[in-house]
Amino acid sequence: MKIITIELILEKVSEYFKIDKTKIISQSRKKEIAYARHIYYFLCRKLTREKLFTIALLVERKHSCVYVSIQRYKAKNSFIEDVHKVRKSIYMIGFLQDDINLLELCKSK
Repeated sequence: MKIITIELILEKVSEYFKIDKTKIISQSRKKEIAYARHIYYFLCRKLTREKLFTIALLVERKHSCVYVSIQRYKAKNSFIEDVHKVRKSIYMIGFLQDDINLLELCKSK
């Protein structure tokens, strides 16, 4: 199974929202970019063992900004739906890769 990294999460959030990765980690306050960034924070925190400080360093923010962002959005229904969709795309990569590896093992025997 593929290891979930903060880089993979950034890639999947970028794909889902069709926003360039550099814009997600930028200082932009545009609503759609900030929203994608909040989902990035949330997924990094929930799917990896990275500390708030590490996540904040990657987006050049303070760890308290990341914490407040996660707390503010996690109860909103639309946020939760988007989180589940991005999370599903992250896990699909792992499952597909496992299936491919399994097929290769079966073929080699």
